[in-house]
Amino acid sequence: MKKTVIVAGILMILFLLIIHLLLVISRSSGRLQKKNEDFALYNLMLIKTCETAYSKSSYLHSFATLKELCNEQDLIHECTDLDTSVLCLGKKMGYNFYVKIGESDDADQRTWTWSATAWPIVYGEAGRRTFYIDQDDVLRGADIGGIQGDLSLPIIE
Repeated sequence: MKKTVIVAGILMILFLLIIHLLLVISRSSGRLQKKNEDFALYNLMLIKTCETAYSKSSYLHSFATLKELCNEQDLIHECTDLDTSVLCLGKKMGYNFYVKIGESDDADQRTWTWSATAWPIVYGEAGRRTFYIDQDDVLRGADIGGIQGDLSLPIIE
């Protein structure tokens, strides 16, 4: 009888330790996701700044892909924080980054457009939210299951 009580006590302690460990892991995962999401937002705002500077310095007042922005970094003072080591490859701190360049269909005036999106590489681990910004400077984002975002995302207030 005494051994049964001791074994039951040990099992209860092990069970409580496992629950505590799971709670600690869950909290740290949430903090990491928040950090990665904040980093993704920061980099989208940096991309916006770089696109604006690139357009002002461009002969055609066009915009640039992420790779082109990284290659022009030395010419654009505002882009000196753009991390060429990883972000220019389209991935950093658990997020994918993509910049799309377009041209308007307006026959009277040629207008260039751009958009940038960031979404988690591994949804639920790196982050949960996807983000989007374009030449209108409206930041959008939501949890859409870890897929690439677009203009349909809700505005972040």
